[in-house]
Amino acid sequence: MKIGRVTDDTFALFARVWRERGRHYMPQLLAILGLVVLIAATTSFYPLLIKAAFDAFADPIGAEAT
Repeated sequence: MKIGRVTDDTFALFARVWRERGRHYMPQLLAILGLVVLIAATTSFYPLLIKAAFDAFADPIGAEAT
Protein backbone atom coordinates (compact mmCIF):
# COMPACT_ATOMS: atom_id res chain seq x y z
CA MET A 1 0.00 0.00 0.00
CA LYS A 2 1.32 3.44 -0.94
CA ILE A 3 1.37 6.24 1.57
CA GLY A 4 -1.07 9.02 0.70
CA ARG A 5 -3.34 6.87 -1.43
CA VAL A 6 -6.94 6.77 -0.28
CA THR A 7 -8.80 3.63 -1.28
CA ASP A 8 -12.26 2.23 -0.62
CA ASP A 9 -10.73 0.17 2.17
CA THR A 10 -9.68 3.38 3.90
CA PHE A 11 -13.22 4.77 3.79
CA ALA A 12 -14.66 1.47 4.99
CA LEU A 13 -12.22 1.38 7.89
CA PHE A 14 -12.99 4.99 8.80
CA ALA A 15 -16.74 4.32 8.68
CA ARG A 16 -16.37 1.26 10.90
CA VAL A 17 -14.21 3.09 13.44
CA TRP A 18 -16.71 5.99 13.47
CA ARG A 19 -19.63 3.59 14.03
CA GLU A 20 -17.90 1.62 16.77
CA ARG A 21 -15.95 4.34 18.60
CA GLY A 22 -16.59 7.87 17.36
CA ARG A 23 -20.36 8.11 17.51
CA HIS A 24 -20.28 7.85 21.30
CA TYR A 25 -18.38 11.14 21.46
CA MET A 26 -20.81 13.15 19.31
CA PRO A 27 -22.08 15.37 22.18
CA GLN A 28 -18.52 16.24 23.20
CA LEU A 29 -17.50 16.92 19.60
CA LEU A 30 -20.49 19.21 19.07
CA ALA A 31 -19.71 21.05 22.33
CA ILE A 32 -16.11 21.53 21.22
CA LEU A 33 -17.26 22.80 17.82
CA GLY A 34 -19.62 25.26 19.49
CA LEU A 35 -16.90 26.54 21.80
CA VAL A 36 -14.46 26.95 18.91
CA VAL A 37 -17.04 28.99 16.99
CA LEU A 38 -17.72 31.09 20.11
CA ILE A 39 -14.01 31.76 20.63
CA ALA A 40 -13.58 32.68 16.95
CA ALA A 41 -16.53 35.07 17.13
CA THR A 42 -15.29 36.80 20.27
CA THR A 43 -11.77 37.04 18.86
CA SER A 44 -13.13 38.78 15.78
CA PHE A 45 -14.52 41.57 17.99
CA TYR A 46 -11.04 42.63 19.19
CA PRO A 47 -10.43 44.99 16.24
CA LEU A 48 -13.81 46.65 16.79
CA LEU A 49 -13.08 47.11 20.48
CA ILE A 50 -9.63 48.55 19.75
CA LYS A 51 -11.08 50.92 17.13
CA ALA A 52 -13.70 52.15 19.61
CA ALA A 53 -11.00 52.68 22.24
CA PHE A 54 -8.78 54.64 19.83
CA ASP A 55 -11.74 56.74 18.71
CA ALA A 56 -12.64 57.47 22.33
CA PHE A 57 -9.09 58.54 23.17
CA ALA A 58 -8.74 60.64 20.00
CA ASP A 59 -11.97 62.57 20.57
CA PRO A 60 -13.25 61.99 24.13
CA ILE A 61 -16.05 64.56 23.88
CA GLY A 62 -17.35 63.27 20.56
CA ALA A 63 -17.19 59.65 21.73
CA GLU A 64 -19.50 60.40 24.66
CA ALA A 65 -22.07 62.01 22.40
CA THR A 66 -22.44 58.94 20.15
